[in-house]
Amino acid sequence: MRDVLVLRYYEDLDDQSIADLLGISPSSVRSTASRALAARPARIRPRHATSPTARR
Repeated sequence: MRDVLVLRYYEDLDDQSIADLLGISPSSVRSTASRALAARPARIRPRHATSPTARR
């Protein structure tokens, strides 16, 4: 889960690029990111990540 968040928010890669790097589908990237963000404390969540349409 951490790798998806790092690639998305620190390396600023899109879902397709992350999927290509990790060998998973773009929908797996989105669901993994969603689960990882939900598991993190609220104080470290990116503001835009709480939006239901974020990163689609």
